[in-house]
Amino acid sequence: MSDPVRVLILEDNPDDAELAIIELERAGLAPNWRRVETKQDFEVALTETWDLILADNNLPTFDGKGALQRVAALGVETPFIIVSGSIGEEEAVAGMQSGAADYVLKDRLARLGQAARRALERRADQVRRAEAEQRLQQLERLRGGVELATDLAASLEPQNVLERVLRRLVAAAAAETGVLLAAADEQALEVVSVYDPEGRLPETWYQRIEAAALLAAAAGSGVAIRDAELEGLAYGAALALRTEASAVLVVVGRTESDFTDSELETLNLLGSVAVLALRNAELFSAAAAASEAKSEFLNMAAHELRTPLSVINGYVSMLRDGTLGPPASAWMDVIEILSGKTVELSHLVDSILTAARLESSALDGNEQELDLVQLASESLRRAEPRARLLEANVLLDAPDLPVLVRCDPEQVARILDNLVDNALTYAGTQPWVRLSVKREGRVEVEDAGPGIPEECRERVFERFYRVSGATLPPQPGTGLGLFIARGLAERNHATLELAPSWLGRGARFVLRFAGAAPEVDLPQPADQAVETLA
Repeated sequence: MSDPVRVLILEDNPDDAELAIIELERAGLAPNWRRVETKQDFEVALTETWDLILADNNLPTFDGKGALQRVAALGVETPFIIVSGSIGEEEAVAGMQSGAADYVLKDRLARLGQAARRALERRADQVRRAEAEQRLQQLERLRGGVELATDLAASLEPQNVLERVLRRLVAAAAAETGVLLAAADEQALEVVSVYDPEGRLPETWYQRIEAAALLAAAAGSGVAIRDAELEGLAYGAALALRTEASAVLVVVGRTESDFTDSELETLNLLGSVAVLALRNAELFSAAAAASEAKSEFLNMAAHELRTPLSVINGYVSMLRDGTLGPPASAWMDVIEILSGKTVELSHLVDSILTAARLESSALDGNEQELDLVQLASESLRRAEPRARLLEANVLLDAPDLPVLVRCDPEQVARILDNLVDNALTYAGTQPWVRLSVKREGRVEVEDAGPGIPEECRERVFERFYRVSGATLPPQPGTGLGLFIARGLAERNHATLELAPSWLGRGARFVLRFAGAAPEVDLPQPADQAVETLA
């Protein structure tokens, strides 16, 4: 089966053109061909795509040499074979050096088919190599994008992200230096960062650039552009990076050669990654600022609430102990309710203040060597009034000898109180709470409540989060207890985790101090009965 091939023939003799086609057919080719005689017709024909060009070297007004020069000037890469009645060796060599694939004498036309085959195969090899090189460049760009994403993930500070972006783009575009610019006003750009390891930019340059039009051009095109000149560098490329909050211009430059299309594509790809990273950094900074403002507000609100709360608590105490005169018997229940709500509100204010201090890292500690058994026992003693009210059994399981750890006594007491209080809140219809102290420096708080779904296992430690559902009706509280408990645990070199929980089978929180042996959670058989403490 013959291989189809499109052939353009520059020849003033129709018979010679026919003979050339016959030789191509003998070589197993199926030519779809056109013959032209003049320079004008030849240039018009070059606007189409051809697989092979055959050109007579001696025409009255136009010859093979001129045709070859025109092909080179237009950037046409079609294989070009000179066909001549007579050609000198020097002229043939000159033609080959100018880009001709081969030359064939008309009295030896039998070798035209073989020459055409070789030229077509070389061209096919060139195309395959170009495609392979293009794929390699694409892989390199993708690798650069992955490396850039990995590098940028190391920081969420916008200025640091921009500096990393600048260095990466300079390297990816094989540039010598790079500058990061931002709009200072309508007329000028302000230098944000410079990466110039070889000191190619003049020192006087590091100020402002009257290049607002360049930023507009780069932003308007949406892609990297050439002709972004930097003082002292002959060639430059610019890329605008735009987010919802900012717009910056990256300009890279070098002295030897202009930037290729492939290098501009690399800048575009890495620029897309950079915009995502910059947007993430800006969002993180905004979220951090909002969180700081919120923490400051909670801190201020808690402090402001303490003063009137102290006054209210003082008057309630005076009413209870008779300082303001003997209270009427009808007032006693009301006074007790007011006293209880005052204590409840005081705990709420303390929780808000502690949460705010945890977030702002303003909570001081006083580490001491303490006995976990004693801390656990005191926590259960503080919980006894509420346990009696709920008719709940509160048990302590602890070794006879002390279990010593270094921690802040008030903070660890707060952790244990929050865990026990949380267990009592969700203790169920036959409530019991067991607090176990292990010799390895671990405290476990278990309850007989409804359990916690697996998908909520980590969320229960989020601020203000409350587990709710058909089997978990809403309970009173702020959702700060476990958040504070985990934050205080981290301050005391400990971890607080919720062990795997089964719905309907209670929950178990584990407080593990540094140096404690790791615990292996074993699956609980489906038919195992839950221990109930009467």
